[in-house]
Amino acid sequence: MRIQIQAVESSMLGHLAYDPEERRLFARFTPSGTWYVYEDVPERSFQDVIESSSVGKAFGVFIKGGNFAYSQVEVAIPEDEPDVITGYASPTDE
Repeated sequence: MRIQIQAVESSMLGHLAYDPEERRLFARFTPSGTWYVYEDVPERSFQDVIESSSVGKAFGVFIKGGNFAYSQVEVAIPEDEPDVITGYASPTDE
């Protein structure tokens, strides 16, 4: 797994990452820094958010409004590649 992280300009979101093969959208919320993964998100919905002039508002409409299953996760980001997710797990996984 290698998913490119994109910084976004939003008071609600800091970063987004999309895995087109698995249709997973990763979102890092600000100011908490907490990551969530949204399941079965169409690539068009991700593009609509990224291309919007208001990323936070578009996220609310296209992602939260889409009623996608989601969960809080901890993502693996290598120190030498801070713009790539290489894995993730639920915070309660051991």
